[in-house]
Amino acid sequence: MKEISTELHELSIFAVNPDNRSQVESIIELVELMYSRSFPLHRAYDYSYWQSRIGNRFVSLVAEYKGQIIAHLAAYPDNDNSGNVQILFPFVHPAYSELTATVFALLVERVLGLALRQLWKSVYFFEGIAPAEINTVISEELGTVPVAVCPGYLCQDEIQATTNGFSRSSGEAPERSSCDIVVSQRILRHDRKKRKIYLPLEHQEFCSTILKSLGVDMLSPDEETNIESSRYTSEMQALSIHHYRSSNVSHIYVRPSLLKNAKALVESIRSSELTRRAAYVFVNGNDPLAPTVARELQHSAFCFCGILPNLYNQDSLVYCDGSVSMVSDALLTNKRTAFLAEYINGQLAFKKGEIKEALDGAGRYAANV
Repeated sequence: MKEISTELHELSIFAVNPDNRSQVESIIELVELMYSRSFPLHRAYDYSYWQSRIGNRFVSLVAEYKGQIIAHLAAYPDNDNSGNVQILFPFVHPAYSELTATVFALLVERVLGLALRQLWKSVYFFEGIAPAEINTVISEELGTVPVAVCPGYLCQDEIQATTNGFSRSSGEAPERSSCDIVVSQRILRHDRKKRKIYLPLEHQEFCSTILKSLGVDMLSPDEETNIESSRYTSEMQALSIHHYRSSNVSHIYVRPSLLKNAKALVESIRSSELTRRAAYVFVNGNDPLAPTVARELQHSAFCFCGILPNLYNQDSLVYCDGSVSMVSDALLTNKRTAFLAEYINGQLAFKKGEIKEALDGAGRYAANV
């Protein structure tokens, strides 16, 4: 461990110049130092990946200390909704792990400054890939609320990290066969118009409480309004499948009103060649038939995993195959995620009123934008 000066005037935050080879190579070096060759997104080791996307697809921010780049964080707008931004690629040099809280607080501060100038509507963060301390700092500084879990999202022989969050005695990461991903979110700008969200009766209290904690202004389905529940264009299909080869995981977006037969949905999902390992289903909750599809999924051993507002221009109910539905003990012991993990593991285990109590304090800035 390098000796860290208490004076941080030599610490600076700036955006990476994709034409500066040294800066781009410093990001790749951070990946290698933290994960060796086991980082789940293999393209992160490819110079051309960063060089072609920084400034075009995402903003890449770094922290430099005494002339050396020691940390990185990126903001990645969704393809079809640039106001919805994913925070990703948190890396820190293991030799400077004592500065983890400081550098990521500064990096997140810069991200939120960008959000204000760029008029971003929401930010979301996938917790679980990075070590626990990094996940916690970023989530707390962003002010996000845990809204969904994707159990067993990553599956590989070993996810290795040499920084905080793992065994300090050996300096090695534990071996594990899968990694649960927690999706946490913060709504930065709220729509002026209320929108209808059709929730399954059995998960209504849980979803409503999370949405309210985010400040989402929703109408109950039986309220009279002239607002359309969902809008589909002629080229849209009932199912949209996005497959990620590096993790062999599929995201399946369901538009219930376009389905000819809700009961055939599960068969279509399981027969697809693109769902060889794990499939995570995102049902459009703005569609009046969402509860019907949700019921069919649960009857077919798919498990409810949470709700994701504003994902690909829809408020999504999240389901996963029951074979990977149990979440890890790490999420059950983390005070930020325990309420979500317990609910998913128990599937209706909460009694009335317990959900709101569990959510209190989950996000420092919830609904205060």
